[in-house]
Amino acid sequence: MPSRLVHSAKFLPAAAHTGVPRGLRAHVNQLRRIVLSACAAAAVLTTSACSGVAVQVSYRNADLVAMSRVDKYLALDDAQDAVARRQMQQFFAWHRYEELPEYARWLRSLKPQFARPMSPDEFQGLIGELERRADRSAARFAQDMAPVVSSLQPRQLAHMRKVMDERTRELMKEYIEPSPAKLRDERFDDLLLVAERIWGSLSSEQKRMLRAASDARPLDHALFVAERRRVQDDSVATFAKVQKLALPAPRAATELLALYDRSRPSPDPQRRAYFEQVTRGSAAALAQLSQTVTPAQRKHAQEFLESLASDFDELSRRKVVARAE
Repeated sequence: MPSRLVHSAKFLPAAAHTGVPRGLRAHVNQLRRIVLSACAAAAVLTTSACSGVAVQVSYRNADLVAMSRVDKYLALDDAQDAVARRQMQQFFAWHRYEELPEYARWLRSLKPQFARPMSPDEFQGLIGELERRADRSAARFAQDMAPVVSSLQPRQLAHMRKVMDERTRELMKEYIEPSPAKLRDERFDDLLLVAERIWGSLSSEQKRMLRAASDARPLDHALFVAERRRVQDDSVATFAKVQKLALPAPRAATELLALYDRSRPSPDPQRRAYFEQVTRGSAAALAQLSQTVTPAQRKHAQEFLESLASDFDELSRRKVVARAE
């Protein structure tokens, strides 16, 4: 699969995913949809173009968003729900105080790069750095949520399978049935959104250039759906293993991280090559665009990075208030 970050990515993470369906870009793999989806929610600040207030409200509610997704797939009972909410709050407290200050420093360190034209390798390097940071959050989240996974019952695994099957049918309608022209249009819109969140409004000529670069990328959503199904099957099998063997939380965490690692890159050579080509094409498109941006657009990028970093700083200084169960 392409880049692993959560990735509803609308900023740098999306640079890796803009050739891949939005469902994949939103959470990258099924594991994040079930357990590690909180990592994507935790990264909401780096993916938002909202005002500072809206961004901070989004982050403060990220645990609720993650819990809603976890419950959708696992149908937790009341006791499990209480444990999951406590563990979710524990994860986000860690993320707020340990990770957000690091993200703020990193975002500010990117300013010199965005003040000049950038190469495809530089964009791919940014994607790689985001992946490394996501790995750290994934490891912590697997540790925090392992007690919930260890408590799952067969009926909940059956529910998980049912929800996954329903989602696969939705993806078929969304990404297989539409015409190639419609899919190319939607993919370009995603890439344009990324570019304009970084540099602001683009000129007509810049949009034409970006459209040509977008269309040059391969497009085969059938490979995406097939890979999604593989990860779904692996997820169900892993959760079933934890349940059948009654694994304690530490061993369950190990299994979750192994599943996370197996979710990327794809073991299928054809799919892996396709996702890599899409990622390279997206990075090349953004790099090409960076050669043409105006001084005002570069100024927009600097202000965007500083705004996100400032939001991180402010959030990391605020005390976490425990939610009532």
